Amino acid sequence: GKAVQGDFVLRAERLIVRYSGAAGGAGPGPGAGPEIRELEARNRVFITSKNNQSATSNWAKFDVKSQIVTIGGNVVLTQGKNVIKGERLVINLVTGKSRFETPGGAGTTARGGKRGRVRMLIKRAQRARPQAKQVKKQPTERQNARAAQTGRAPTGASAPAAWPRADQR
Repeated sequence: GKAVQGDFVLRAERLIVRYSGAAGGAGPGPGAGPEIRELEARNRVFITSKNNQSATSNWAKFDVKSQIVTIGGNVVLTQGKNVIKGERLVINLVTGKSRFETPGGAGTTARGGKRGRVRMLIKRAQRARPQAKQVKKQPTERQNARAAQTGRAPTGASAPAAWPRADQR
C-alpha cells in the first residue's frame, strides 16, 4: 500500500489503517465519516521525504493526530551518500526533526545485530579543485644565447622555423 502526507510518502507490502469515530457519519464535523487515527506499515517499508531523504525498515507507525512517525526494525536512513542505521527512528512531521532511539537491553537482537547502536557513514562533499593553468615556460636570455650558438632550441621551448644555426651565421 501507499500513504501520502504532504512531501512524506510511505510504501509497504502491508498497510493497516485504524479509524476513530463511529462509522456512518458520527465523526467530528457535520456529515463527516470516521477519521484516520493511525497507519501501520509492515514488511519492506520504504519512506521518502523532501531534501532527498529516504528510509527503509521492517515496520512503521504514523500517528495522524500528533503527526509523529515511528519507524523500526533495521532502519536505514539515507540522504545523498550519507547513511545512518539504527533500530528505531522517530520523525516529527510538524517540526521536521527526527531522532534515532536505541532500545534498552544488553546483548544482541534476534537477527544477531548489536542493540543500542546507531551507525553512521557521512560523506564529505567534494569541492571542485581549480584547474592548474598550463603555462609554457619561456626560455631565459642565457638559454636563447646558448641556443643561437648551438642551433638547438632552449630546454622547454620548441625551435622557431627560422632558428639560426651557429654554422649558418
